[in-house]
Amino acid sequence: MLIRNLLIILSVGITLGLGGFWLSNSQAILPNNYTHTTLLAQETMLKKLKSALDKCIKDSRSYFSLEGLKERETVKNIIQQIDDPFWEKLNPLENFFALEIVPEIKQKASPNTVAQAYCTALEQLPSDWWGLPGGTPSESGEHLLKIPNIQACLSQLLNNTNSLNYLDGEARTLTKVHQWQISDLAASFLLTLSDQEYSADASVEERNIIKKQLQNSNQ
Repeated sequence: MLIRNLLIILSVGITLGLGGFWLSNSQAILPNNYTHTTLLAQETMLKKLKSALDKCIKDSRSYFSLEGLKERETVKNIIQQIDDPFWEKLNPLENFFALEIVPEIKQKASPNTVAQAYCTALEQLPSDWWGLPGGTPSESGEHLLKIPNIQACLSQLLNNTNSLNYLDGEARTLTKVHQWQISDLAASFLLTLSDQEYSADASVEERNIIKKQLQNSNQ
């Protein structure tokens, strides 16, 4: 009987010991599981963000301000739920729309990320997003002008000979008449930053001289 009681006590002790073991280890594992779950949730939100931004990019071919982007509120809501630096996982054009919709991100992302986003958008979006060379900048153009050290990025576009792509009829006609290029918008913004005006109606040769001077002064 004594031996049997000892075995029972020993069994109970082992059970309690194992219970404590599993309890302590489950508590240790829980934070890792929680982190893994959180990461999965963040990845899911990132996919949703990229999908919404892709729709913004498609809409931007027909609408030339944030008001025309149907997914802008979706983008804003998703960004508010993402904790990590998601801009590091987006391409420059995606970042442009994220930065336009939630300007506060500009204070968190690197200056180079912000500048590249706007210069890429200047190259790839319909030119209606920016205004006319030598004219009043659009809302996005005004935002571009406020970006620190945007000059270096704009200077890289001074050799871009691709034609400006306006959907507005009058702007499209002016582009054909003056042979405006991406480089003309870049030059116009650079001169605006130094409180000078860009002669967008000057000859191509005269404008090329101005662009060359701007390149030399921004090296």
